[in-house]
Amino acid sequence: MKKDKSLQKAGDNSIQFQAETIQVGIDEKRVREMIKEENKIVLQEMSIIARDTAIERLDNYTDVYIPKLVRANLLASFADPAIQMLFKKSERTAICTEREKDYELLSELLIHRVNKKGNYTISAAIEKAINEVNNISDNALLCLTIVYAIISYTPKSGDIKEGLSVLDNLYGKIINNNTLPNDKDWIDNLEIVGAIKINNFSSFKKLEDIYFDNFKGYSNLGIKKDSENYKKAIKLLTDNNIPTEILVDNILNNEYVRLNIFSADSINNIKIIEKCNNTEITRSLTDLQKEALKEIIKLYDKNDTNKTNFTNLLHSYKNFDLLLKWWNNTLTQPNFSITTIGKVIAHTNAKSIDYTLPDLN
Repeated sequence: MKKDKSLQKAGDNSIQFQAETIQVGIDEKRVREMIKEENKIVLQEMSIIARDTAIERLDNYTDVYIPKLVRANLLASFADPAIQMLFKKSERTAICTEREKDYELLSELLIHRVNKKGNYTISAAIEKAINEVNNISDNALLCLTIVYAIISYTPKSGDIKEGLSVLDNLYGKIINNNTLPNDKDWIDNLEIVGAIKINNFSSFKKLEDIYFDNFKGYSNLGIKKDSENYKKAIKLLTDNNIPTEILVDNILNNEYVRLNIFSADSINNIKIIEKCNNTEITRSLTDLQKEALKEIIKLYDKNDTNKTNFTNLLHSYKNFDLLLKWWNNTLTQPNFSITTIGKVIAHTNAKSIDYTLPDLN
């Protein structure tokens, strides 16, 4: 069976890649000239007194933005009047901040807007996010991004330790040795800028419960070895020409086996590698084979006796352990949901930290 160690968006079955096309008709020199012209107009319109500081910040912002356009082969997008107008709005925000992180976010938001042309909901959220980037504190941005990552990204690998390691590494990159706040000022900050909606009448579940419910392929007990259900599972595999190696020992309880997948949805992505004349051929499962694997999941033991072992495994990872303690001590009440604006900001920040993350749908 073919393994995949990367991450996916929760609920998604695969990462979608957008083909990049080399843009022609406008070069970096011309874009910089256009930006300098825009800078003059912005400074005149805003009647900035501290002109030298404003120019320095705009230049710093441009030095971050242009290389990103070049790397993404999106220089030609700057010829679009809509993008020019949005860039002009972003300049007003850039003038009001000296944080390098804000310039990074503004740049990524603009590129995200180019890639999401035609998606009016996300485009509107990006415009509002551009206006608010400089109003989000460092703690608020950190917490928004880590909460978003927790609820949005899931492993693709069926190997429990491998999948959790990938996710733990992502959390570590986002936290980046910063201290997660124990107060809730960041929640107020995010509500003010429209990144979250607070619900005072409910509370968050404990984080281990969220993981247990969302990571069923890892947290389920599976099928007891040598039981009648085990025999049925083996028969389903052999009758449908599926390698029995897809049933692996459950590392949380060695008396049980489980399918080596993250979730039932992962079945659609399983590939079988076959050898033919010393050549390896990779193929997708047939509909009958997919149904057979779904039948095996129905044979799983339905009790939750695996929960303690699963929680203990989470605690064995540095960043999972840190987040479990922080979440359960800090995120009790109030409950909140992340708005489209918040998702755009959090996703953009996460993507700037790890470019391999899947795109926002």
